[in-house]
Amino acid sequence: IKILNHIRKEKENEKIIWFSMRQEPIVYVNGSPYAPRAPSHPHANIITDVDAEQTNSVCMHLANVLKKRVDKEDKTIKIHVDKEFAENPMDRIDLEESIVVDSIKDLDSVYDICREKSNVNLQVVHIPVVEDHMPPESCFDTIISVLKNEPASIPCVFSCQMGKGRTTVGMLVACLVKEIQLTTELRKMEAEKLIKAETLQDLLYEKFEKTISQSEDDDDPLTKGDFSVIKELCTSLPGATQAKKKLDIIIDKCGPPPKGVGIQNLRECIM
Repeated sequence: IKILNHIRKEKENEKIIWFSMRQEPIVYVNGSPYAPRAPSHPHANIITDVDAEQTNSVCMHLANVLKKRVDKEDKTIKIHVDKEFAENPMDRIDLEESIVVDSIKDLDSVYDICREKSNVNLQVVHIPVVEDHMPPESCFDTIISVLKNEPASIPCVFSCQMGKGRTTVGMLVACLVKEIQLTTELRKMEAEKLIKAETLQDLLYEKFEKTISQSEDDDDPLTKGDFSVIKELCTSLPGATQAKKKLDIIIDKCGPPPKGVGIQNLRECIM
């Protein structure tokens, strides 16, 4: 709700598109998200081969199962949490706790509440992507299909588990689509003599080509993403060098400060 209220404008029933990139089923207990885990691997997500519609059904089933497991007398249920945050899963310590249950909701029910309380036209798009795995082509196709007929100004939200890898993948695709939309409109304005050619070039540079000054670390081949397979692609595939240059700019903008405004740089996190 805070996210929607932050990005919405003053007009009523504004359309906002929320892309949920999380593949593993989740349920909200007392407003906090929980995901099922295998007892032998409590720190790893369960990988399921399901599509978006099936993911929704699994989330609803999970909520119903938990409701039946709530203790009838003290209204409690057992959950597992990490003792403290650790980047490496091997360093995490699992704790079992009992919590008093006030509410159990599946993911779509949470979106329904957000839609109503924020008074927005919230369109939710589920794109199941396995954490730390290469996204399927259908992931990109779905984002493009949803955005291609929408105005470039429409607000988009991307989420996964931590808001890092899968979220950033979605942001990259959306940025590419919106750049095509904006540059197309700007070039039409220039063709119709609404803006000067010099103004067009300045706008394109400031919006889509300008990069911040580089540091010494940026000269490192791995930091630049000059991996062997990427160099082979740039050599053999026409236009690949220009495509990498464009993607590097967007990757940096979707990454953490000072280059961007995001959380993870998808090129640098490979190392």
